[in-house]
Amino acid sequence: MKRIYSALICGVLMLCGGCDTIPQGIIDILDWHPNQYYCETYIDRYYVIDASDSPIIEQFYVNKALVELPVDIYACRGASVDRSEAELSQLKERYAQLSEQYGDVAFDAWCTTGFSDANGGSWAFPFTEFAIVSNQDFDPLHPAGTPLNDIVEIEFVTHKPFIENGYQHTDPKRYDDDYSGDKVVKLVSELTADDAIFMEPTPFVLIFKSLPTSNLTHKISITIGWVGVDTYKFDYMHNFTKN
Repeated sequence: MKRIYSALICGVLMLCGGCDTIPQGIIDILDWHPNQYYCETYIDRYYVIDASDSPIIEQFYVNKALVELPVDIYACRGASVDRSEAELSQLKERYAQLSEQYGDVAFDAWCTTGFSDANGGSWAFPFTEFAIVSNQDFDPLHPAGTPLNDIVEIEFVTHKPFIENGYQHTDPKRYDDDYSGDKVVKLVSELTADDAIFMEPTPFVLIFKSLPTSNLTHKISITIGWVGVDTYKFDYMHNFTKN
């Protein structure tokens, strides 16, 4: 596609070699093209957790929490990343390896530079752990320290169906305009290791499907682990509200 596009422009310009001016349509293409680059991959960047920083957690509506995790770029195409040449080379090398490993190699389209125009992000590695617990008894089936994974849903955006379906959306109703991916809602207990691949790292939403039987203020601890990455754990105070 890239070679065909370049040849087309060159051919038109050659035909216009005797012209005093280049046709406006070609000028428009040339004006547009400098901010574009050819992509064989869709995912723009792969992330790991930035353990030196703290998450941002916002409670909203009824018994939900919006969680924004601190992340660091582990691999990327290199566009719009302010790094040294040596670091950029390493990021690009990792990016090529992960793109091949995860099968994101046939996007075949033009991409726009700039973080705000990036196609999508992903965790760099599969999950090894995702656990949610309370510091006190939640209900008779969930005493203090027992995972709440079976009563907490996680809502996130993933590019997995889009990529695995030949870069076509399988269900337009689940499409998320903000992240160009599909919305997924499932119990945390149903998360698989590979859900991390092509998942937008942040933010995600936690939805508590039941209420504590007594005290409505709990310290919630969340532990997330990835293959080859240190486990990340954080706490926050959740104030539950009775409907």
